[in-house]
Amino acid sequence: MSDMADRIINMRYLRLFRVLIKFGFIQATAYPPSFFAAISGKVLRIGLTLVFFQTIYLHTAILAGWNYSEILVLAASYFSIEAIVLVAFHRNLIYWFPQRLRDGTFDGLLTKPISPLFYTSFKIIDAFDLTASSVSVALLWWYIFSKQIIVPSLFEIGLFMFLSAIAVIFVFSLLLIVASTAFWTITTTGAGRLFERVFRAARFPGDIFKGPARIALLYILPVGLIVSVPADILRGKFAWPHIIYLIIFTAILTFIAFKFWHFALRRYSSASS
Repeated sequence: MSDMADRIINMRYLRLFRVLIKFGFIQATAYPPSFFAAISGKVLRIGLTLVFFQTIYLHTAILAGWNYSEILVLAASYFSIEAIVLVAFHRNLIYWFPQRLRDGTFDGLLTKPISPLFYTSFKIIDAFDLTASSVSVALLWWYIFSKQIIVPSLFEIGLFMFLSAIAVIFVFSLLLIVASTAFWTITTTGAGRLFERVFRAARFPGDIFKGPARIALLYILPVGLIVSVPADILRGKFAWPHIIYLIIFTAILTFIAFKFWHFALRRYSSASS
């Protein structure tokens, strides 16, 4: 009986998620010039990143053991993971959730028959990023596979998708911890901006980091692994110590994030307190 109830609840959240996506598109396309300008800007950003790497490889054939073709795979992996993060929960947790705490709308949410965490994380689906990133990333992957830059096996593709999901969970958990501090600080903008700068380090191969930066970005807070590890799989390199470490670290981080969220939520009274 409980299994049936769980399935019904899960289906309800899936339907709700579809409604949120639809509502996001309605909001984004209300002003078509703004919508297409935003899409153009996001496509340009991806293009400039590729130009940046191409410029580097005009002067060297190998960067930390990665050639230009492999860097394209890394870039496609990064933009795929980033697209999910930006579309779904990044702005919801870091920017819009603190605003709801300040204006009191979060108080009303606590009276509704819905998970506050689900609503907080996915209330606004960014249709700008969903449209621009999905098209750009799809074209980039199409180019990689059409040129046979990589020819992965089904196992490698499956492992890549699994590790990419781990990367998304890693980022979600980290942002959830940052967002939970808003119950006391009311704003997380500074921490959010810092996270964005650190996350961009994932665009580069983990092997380029040396000294303290390597220890910090590969082991203390392994942002340098969340993209390069999945990309390594597609280029046929299985760094099992890094894979295992990333999975274990993400599991612990996720556990801490959910505990901290519930701890903060239990101690929240209202916007006026």
